[in-house]
Amino acid sequence: MAMLYSKQWIDHRRTMWITAEMMTDLYNHDLYSRDVAEKAIQKYNQHIERCNRAIEAAQHGSTLPAATADADLLNAQLQKTAGELNVANTENAALQEQLKQKSNVIVELSLRADALLKKNGGNLASSQPINLSGADPNLISISTTCKSNWLSSARKTGNSRVHDGAGRGDRIWQRVAHAIQQERT
Repeated sequence: MAMLYSKQWIDHRRTMWITAEMMTDLYNHDLYSRDVAEKAIQKYNQHIERCNRAIEAAQHGSTLPAATADADLLNAQLQKTAGELNVANTENAALQEQLKQKSNVIVELSLRADALLKKNGGNLASSQPINLSGADPNLISISTTCKSNWLSSARKTGNSRVHDGAGRGDRIWQRVAHAIQQERT
């Protein structure tokens, strides 16, 4: 009998323990639900309050001061960005024009060099040294830039012909120098 009584007492304690845990869980869930509901109600009330202020301001023909300050700040940022965009577009257009001019000069020089090459019967090198003292400095600058760009890119790629001085850049340089010399004479 004592054993039966002990078993019932232990089962009752387990049942009470499980019930207490369930009630604690329910109580905690109730507190959490009330907190979430209170926050949602506050958020809703604040939204309705802002909407009411906006409606009242619209009825009276005025704007909200906070909205005006934010709008002014955003407009200032927009104007600054638009100015930067205009400057960038202007610089881009100027660079495109310079690129077009340089491309035209290179094409013109190539055509002249080809014509002189045909005129001389395919002989690129002349026995006389080339004197460039009276040549157009812009043309020499463009030619030098082309040669140095070619040499640097060839070195980066490991082109061994660059080290020998027998690459395409030297032939172009000779053609341009020869064309400049022929124009002067």
